[in-house]
Amino acid sequence: MIKTRGFSYDTLAAYLAAKKAADYLGNTSRDAVGYKNPGDISTGEYEDNNDVDERFWAYTELFKTTGDSSYEKKAKDELCDSDYALGWQGVAGYGAYAYLTAKSQDEALLKEINDDALKTSELIVANADTYAYGSSIVGDYPWGSNLTIANNGEFLLMMNKAIGEDNKETVEKQIGYLFGNNATGYSFFTGFGTTYTDHPHHRPSQALKKTVPGMVAGGPNNGLNDPYAANVLKGVARAKCYVDNSQSYSTNEVAIYWNSPLVYVLAGEIATCR
Repeated sequence: MIKTRGFSYDTLAAYLAAKKAADYLGNTSRDAVGYKNPGDISTGEYEDNNDVDERFWAYTELFKTTGDSSYEKKAKDELCDSDYALGWQGVAGYGAYAYLTAKSQDEALLKEINDDALKTSELIVANADTYAYGSSIVGDYPWGSNLTIANNGEFLLMMNKAIGEDNKETVEKQIGYLFGNNATGYSFFTGFGTTYTDHPHHRPSQALKKTVPGMVAGGPNNGLNDPYAANVLKGVARAKCYVDNSQSYSTNEVAIYWNSPLVYVLAGEIATCR
């Protein structure tokens, strides 16, 4: 691999991205944390009211890349008191993985992060064991619930690599759920399965009048956050609040960051079968 001043290009890119984030956070007042859309924007908000996990992740990546103990200290100061599950709003799981796979860690901090990561793994497994379909979601199904399902599978694979916790059966349950073993009976992967998502909220597919294969739909969302879902799913059980209709953007839209964890878990599944 090509090197640049001792770093491979991919490592250098990760370092520069993490340093930029850390520098920004270090120069940003705690009173200015969080994100909300500007007042004249009413759609597509990815709100976040807490940036502790972003700080934690940035510092752990910098520590892993450079070995600089000052970043390790900053990561400890930002240690999250919540679980380490993955997501777009909560990214502490990525920080935990970065620290667990670093070198020459502080023993006390390593144990604390290891123990918390293990608790999160155990919670995911327990949730998946609660229902016959193996869903690792207990309670409400949020917008993009399939992201949660796929991310939970990814987290278990990451922790297997980081701390040796083997939860292959639960990972397979999450894959099975996404491909049809769920309360709706749908494979949420366009073009695959007996009954699959075929009318996603996806402009190119609508324009072509032919669904692009290989996309993961958002999945059940009992918030019923679009007019179509609110009209046809009222009173439906939470795990069944899904409709394969292009008008239902809150249950049937697609997104690349929903696909990416599925790619991860499928790659992990293939690797473990060899």
